[in-house]
Amino acid sequence: MQVGTIVKCFDFPNRTDCYMIGEVIDQNDYSIKCRAIKVVMQNEPKVVEPEMTFTTSKQGQSMFDDRFERVVVLG
Repeated sequence: MQVGTIVKCFDFPNRTDCYMIGEVIDQNDYSIKCRAIKVVMQNEPKVVEPEMTFTTSKQGQSMFDDRFERVVVLG
């Protein structure tokens, strides 16, 4: 994972109606920090503030990651 990568991060295993899309701005061994591009909760887009960020665990660092691709690289 590199700074500038665009990722789609799901909130819950096997549930695709809640997710965030963001550009990676920082990372460490366990987590990824992103500038939010799009936020969707229960298939409803939410307002994204200009400086909004989010942090998520890297794939493989959260429960059930072995059964669900929670962090997907889009570009």
